[in-house]
Amino acid sequence: MSIVQLEVPEEVLISLKETPETISRELSILAAVKLFEIGKLSSV
Repeated sequence: MSIVQLEVPEEVLISLKETPETISRELSILAAVKLFEIGKLSSV
């Protein structure tokens, strides 16, 4: 598995009241959903 790193300003975490772990998990899910929507990821 590959690792993708994103820099998220501390202000974003504070304003969303989330931890880096939570944001990481949510962004992974959102990316997977978007890739599925645009046909780059299948459910098979």
